[in-house]
Amino acid sequence: MRKKLALSLGLLLASSSVLAACGGGGGGNTANEKPQDTKTLEWYMGEDPKTLDYALDVDQSMNYLISNSMDGLFRLDADHKPQPAIAEGQPQISSDKKTYTFKLRDAKWSDGKPVTAKDFEFAWKRVVDPKTASQYANIMFFIENAQEINQGKKPADTLGVKAKDDKTLEVKLKNPTPFFLDLVAFATYLPQREDIVKKHGKAYGVTPDKLVYNGPFEISTESKKGKFVLKKNQNYWDKDKVKLEKVNLHSIEDDATAVKLYETGKLAWSGPLSGAFLTKYKNHKDKFVPPYASSWVLIQNFKAKDPNKAKFFGNKKIREAIDLSVDRNTLVDKVLRTGRPSGSWVPKEITVTSGKSIREESKLDPTKPDPAKAKQLLQEGLKEAGLSSAPTLEILVNNIDPNPQIAQYIKEELRKNLGLNTVVKSVPFKQRLELSDRGEFDLVLYGWGPDYNDPMTYMEFWTSDSPNNKGKWSNAEYDKLIEKSYSNTNFEERSKDLMKAEKIWVDDHATVPLYQSDRLYLVKPYVKGVKWHFFNADFDLKEAYIESK
Repeated sequence: MRKKLALSLGLLLASSSVLAACGGGGGGNTANEKPQDTKTLEWYMGEDPKTLDYALDVDQSMNYLISNSMDGLFRLDADHKPQPAIAEGQPQISSDKKTYTFKLRDAKWSDGKPVTAKDFEFAWKRVVDPKTASQYANIMFFIENAQEINQGKKPADTLGVKAKDDKTLEVKLKNPTPFFLDLVAFATYLPQREDIVKKHGKAYGVTPDKLVYNGPFEISTESKKGKFVLKKNQNYWDKDKVKLEKVNLHSIEDDATAVKLYETGKLAWSGPLSGAFLTKYKNHKDKFVPPYASSWVLIQNFKAKDPNKAKFFGNKKIREAIDLSVDRNTLVDKVLRTGRPSGSWVPKEITVTSGKSIREESKLDPTKPDPAKAKQLLQEGLKEAGLSSAPTLEILVNNIDPNPQIAQYIKEELRKNLGLNTVVKSVPFKQRLELSDRGEFDLVLYGWGPDYNDPMTYMEFWTSDSPNNKGKWSNAEYDKLIEKSYSNTNFEERSKDLMKAEKIWVDDHATVPLYQSDRLYLVKPYVKGVKWHFFNADFDLKEAYIESK
């Protein structure tokens, strides 16, 4: 899918199963005393979500909320494996591996009405309907006719999903898809109630009271700007495993605030730390460092509204000059203080058919800075593009640390090595998404995390017709390889084609690969039972609890 998640921090947790007490040395004066109310968890969320309608988009903060208040057909377990949720067991799969038949368990929505197969059929058809304008519609393209419907070539009723009765859902795939059960655990594949969607119309998902929930928690009407509240869903089919009565998710945009709240015992999870905090807390006894599968790049706008800027980014030599001007090692060591320099798009955690990391099979090393060559290429490129000088460029970022610092570093690299004039535009995450969607940027710092463990979760991002391709880079050979990989049942050949496509992306300097991320958190040792995942949602609080001893 890549839908993918457009993330506020651009990252998803990679591995680590159930969170246990954090060990290790270190200092610090954090308040680790257990809260008096052991049924209420104070948790970090990041910025407020743009919407709660998961058919429209799935950003990181929304996924925090929706993944803990909704159940799909399947849900990831502590080992990141999909297990039956609303489905009562494993599906029946046809011999050609293209038809899945799911039987649904007895489950209810938060208002007491039963969850039916029709709720899934309605939700999936709504996602692919072009009138919905879903940012994640392409994650449905594995289903029969989904892409054609989304492109307006077929009616929504032809989608390969059908409620045979209230408890039976039949799904027909376009091609065999080995990770399909991973997909049905993702937010875009969650059910929606037709009566609720139609009742609220454009207001659906704007506020928590405009939805119903079928998961461990429901989003409370207590929610407000700066804090969302999850309350235990008393109608949840598996409510006996839900230990917490309430979770307060705090919208926090900067490390200093999060750390202060953590140190004073007002937060049980700090959220990801950056900058000086990484140094301060690198040996702290509460630190928690899960591996990540996330990738950060600087996207160039090939369809910039200023024609001179479009010409500028349209020249390959200029794009290569920008690539050669950024020192990734210094960025990681001095600015981020974590992570690893990147020369590619797909992180090393993602595996291919061989079972090996894609980075073992296809070594794409980070670009080594070469200012002299970069200056030469810039001048040659400007001449080829018919430009007398380079335009002043804007670097768009969200205002959550360390993104502004990254942008300032890139600004100085481009000035020092290429003589380019740039300005940094730092805005709230929601605004950054909106501006990116409308193509109102020159350069934008962008991060991506996986929806499933396969290179396609990254590679489909850059196809010419992908709604996630904000810079509008286009390459016919790349598109051809991705399209072939959707249907290729020779999985070894498919892996090779996906790696070929990534090499095309790198060689054409489609964007500027920067780094692949790691994160350091602080987590209170009394918090137990949290499941952390490297794809889909970062954390699952269904079985979380506060240790009482």
